[in-house]
Amino acid sequence: MKLKVVMVILGLAPLLMAADSPTEYYSRVERHLRSLPTLEVEYFAEGLAFGDEGMVGHMYWLRPDYFLHDTPEWSHCDTRTEQWRYLKGQNTLIRETPQGRTDWLPESILLDISVELQPRELSTAESGQTVLTLRSDSPNSPGELFLRFDEASLHPNEIEYMGDDGSTTVYRIVRWLENAAIDTSLFTPPIVPVENLIDFRTSGGEN
Repeated sequence: MKLKVVMVILGLAPLLMAADSPTEYYSRVERHLRSLPTLEVEYFAEGLAFGDEGMVGHMYWLRPDYFLHDTPEWSHCDTRTEQWRYLKGQNTLIRETPQGRTDWLPESILLDISVELQPRELSTAESGQTVLTLRSDSPNSPGELFLRFDEASLHPNEIEYMGDDGSTTVYRIVRWLENAAIDTSLFTPPIVPVENLIDFRTSGGEN
């Protein structure tokens, strides 16, 4: 499932119970995401794409300039001045010039994906968890999305994606931290040997 799909779902839970309609709900989510100076999320992903052991991932936003998605195999960072990707197994760094980057902001992710996600049902499971069911009509990831969170919780504890092709992916939220200090050194690209640097930045950019 695409990162955008994951992140819009991650932003839903804090405002879920306050929403009176799907339209108001999405509007509240957008305003909430826009209000966050920082957001840190840690998740554990299970599914065919993540092998038998699953995968731990971390995402960090520091408004208005920084976004980092870090996994055991790679890191991807967007800033106002550049975009970089680090392939850990190859110890290779790819640096590029951003192209008017705003699409990585939480509210921009929401606005881009909202036309493809439709809330279908809000129910209570036997365990007492609240379950929000959404339909994804994205041509890249059509299927059903299930967001589960405990009563009075401000963030989802599990996200399950069931694709129309029969695939299943589960994201368990291990950590959700809003408005906390984030070390800006996280967004600095690692140093690699010159032969492992692929630099697509335009002339005049930072080294």
